Amino acid sequence: MSHAAPDPVASGRPYPVASVTGSVPTSLQQFVGPTTFTVTNDGVETLVHGEGSENDAGVRFIEKNTQPPGKDVRAWQISAPEGTITATAIAAF
Repeated sequence: MSHAAPDPVASGRPYPVASVTGSVPTSLQQFVGPTTFTVTNDGVETLVHGEGSENDAGVRFIEKNTQPPGKDVRAWQISAPEGTITATAIAAF
């Protein structure tokens, strides 16, 4: 059985991060370890739960399903080009 992501997003498109654990994002370190963040997609906020780890490009974040809990849903690359924190859904796990 496959588990779909809760909200559709396009792979390869950077989305601005609106909040991380309920606060305005100020650092990529906020995305390391288990956390929750929201991205803005055409005015609609999408909530993302999962766990991040540092990599050369910033933070690789594995989104986890909440129902059933713990299943991998998709991978994100969190980066801060020009100081703005963005999350990009990436195709490869």
